[in-house]
Amino acid sequence: MIRLWDASLGVALRTLEGHSSGVTALAFSPEGKLLPSASLDRTVRLWDLDLEAAT
Repeated sequence: MIRLWDASLGVALRTLEGHSSGVTALAFSPEGKLLPSASLDRTVRLWDLDLEAAT
């Protein structure tokens, strides 16, 4: 599970669920709309972070 936080408010903005084991790597795309993640479950996921679409 990956949680995206608003650090200034201290609230979680979004929870990304999909990996079945611990996440070992994260990297934001230059424009900040995509988040690739790698896990010990031997998967890589590409998350769409368009937060306006999530609300």
